[in-house]
Amino acid sequence: MRLMRSAFMELHSRLKREEKQDRDVSGRGHDFRMRPPGRHPYATVRADVRPSTSIHASGSSPVNCTEESKPISYTSRCTTDEYIKAIAHHSQQSSAETSYPGEIYDTLKRFLEQKSNTEPNTANDAPSDFAWLISPSQLGQQASSDKQSLSDKHSLSDSNKNRGGSEGFADPESCIEALRSNIEISHPQVLFLRGHPSQSWLSSIGAFCYVDPELFRWFLRYHAGPGSDYYFDSAPSLVSNIFRFKFFTIGSKNYRYRSSQEEVDALRGKAASDLQRYQTELRGNWALKPGDSTVRNFRVLDEWHCVIEQEIVISIFDVGKTWMGNDLTQGPRFP
Repeated sequence: MRLMRSAFMELHSRLKREEKQDRDVSGRGHDFRMRPPGRHPYATVRADVRPSTSIHASGSSPVNCTEESKPISYTSRCTTDEYIKAIAHHSQQSSAETSYPGEIYDTLKRFLEQKSNTEPNTANDAPSDFAWLISPSQLGQQASSDKQSLSDKHSLSDSNKNRGGSEGFADPESCIEALRSNIEISHPQVLFLRGHPSQSWLSSIGAFCYVDPELFRWFLRYHAGPGSDYYFDSAPSLVSNIFRFKFFTIGSKNYRYRSSQEEVDALRGKAASDLQRYQTELRGNWALKPGDSTVRNFRVLDEWHCVIEQEIVISIFDVGKTWMGNDLTQGPRFP
């Protein structure tokens, strides 16, 4: 993974030199390596379904004995088009030609390169709570007076933004503006993306936060063919910034009578066949709506119970150059 990131950095830098765009790009190659710890943390959570999830982050604060902390302007390191082109360029690197192949990113490349006329209307189809942005610092400040949480259905339906510091978004542009605002005032934040994403969401958030494309590739692997998991988990330490959690839902039905073993076996066979057909449809249908839930696996236990397997993928990384805590001089005096 570290070799891949180095190769991606080199390819993206070469691509930018070839384009010779008329703007300053700070003179550094684009890579997906994380900044040193202690900076402003940012967490992205991708979930197959739409339950609430919470993440807590902690870190150190700077000592500034000369002046008060000031907001820091943040500009993304690449545009949406540059982010997509860099992934596309890397996906074309064959293992027969280089030690840093990117063939496994072909599915992600094709997803990001979808034209707007083939993508569902995000404004009309996306739920108002597809993306939720939470600032833990704001939640902490109002915890004593506001007991609402993201899982509170009333707080979700009454307003797009509740008093607890969480805000829902249906379009990436307004979400990015909220992200930028929190970054510039040095607030840590957690972004939840629920269910199937759209091309515009991934490319916009990916470019603004400079997301490691492995996060998106891993979550969207249900679009890839069988065997795509082969490329993952060979060395868990190499993907220490990406965390994958499986969760299970046990379903039951009101059925009074016991079935024979032959009938249970028939139910299991039908479930396996239906799952295979469902996975085939996921690979062929690019018109899923943002927020649609996806299932990774499905098993029939007996005539009464079944198990649905889904997944949450989390990545923690740094955005901007701010700190997650307040200046130490603004808090209680210390020795």
